[in-house]
Amino acid sequence: MQFRDISINDIDFNYSLFRLFPVETKTFNNLFLNIEKLGVLSPPILIEDKNLKKFIVVDGFKRLLSVLKSEKKNCSCLVMDYSADSFLKGFYLKFLDKEIENFDESLNFYAKSKLYKILSGINEIFPKINIKAEKDFWFGKNKDFINKIISFSKAPFYIQDAFLKGVIALPLLFDLLNHEEDEIKSILIFFKNLSPNLNRQRELLNLLEELAHIEDKDISEIINQNRINQIILDEKLSKPQKLNIIIKFLTEKRYPEMIKLKDKFQLLAKESGFEKNPKIIPPKNFENIDFKVELSFNSLETYINLCEKMSENIKKGYIEKFVNLT
Repeated sequence: MQFRDISINDIDFNYSLFRLFPVETKTFNNLFLNIEKLGVLSPPILIEDKNLKKFIVVDGFKRLLSVLKSEKKNCSCLVMDYSADSFLKGFYLKFLDKEIENFDESLNFYAKSKLYKILSGINEIFPKINIKAEKDFWFGKNKDFINKIISFSKAPFYIQDAFLKGVIALPLLFDLLNHEEDEIKSILIFFKNLSPNLNRQRELLNLLEELAHIEDKDISEIINQNRINQIILDEKLSKPQKLNIIIKFLTEKRYPEMIKLKDKFQLLAKESGFEKNPKIIPPKNFENIDFKVELSFNSLETYINLCEKMSENIKKGYIEKFVNLT
């Protein structure tokens, strides 16, 4: 790698293979003003394509755009002497640097996907590279992992960006790719508004898919109904509160008969004095109709009192009502 004074006209700004993120206008304008005052403090990194007689930007795309906008004719750059080792390691290790701000496994996965995409198209620049050997070296032969890498690298940037920003977890992202674009965008906005964790994301997505199937609607229609919008826009509620209310609302729509049964249980529990202990536990995710009774006690005295209460309720017929409740 060597410093060279490169003519701005010899740089290919249309080649996006190494560009990781879109250029944000505000960031670019600030950078342009700084470069106007101070010049380019950190040299961009280029690779020379001798066939095209052009330089391709590996790092420093915004800096070079700022130089181009300033109408300067030249910029001092670092030019890589390509070899499979120096180029690929130089690119990938950039994302393994633990000192990078906000570095996490999401960025690591993103970098691997980007690297795979680069390797898939790199023959056009360096036809002598052994693509198969490079892919085996960087990704091994785990087909499941490689298929995920490929799916992710082909996903539109707004989906990748949502993953990087923690809007959607990686396992759910691959499920999301099975939906239409309008549905995907609606789900991502929905998740962004509620910030659910992975388990809650799964629960929400399952409810949305099932309701869309039952009601013969798009997921977007389920999400955009008035009640859900009212909850999301309610400034008095925190995100966890909104999430719980919306899940309850969607669950009631999905399992109306089970919700009615649960309400009857709760009413009967109150009438029989079982409102607090024993506790009535509905079936998890309403997968069946088997409700459970949970007893809790911290002393022998409490246990004896519970037994007495159970005995009284058997005599009064409440236990039979619980068993026969439908």
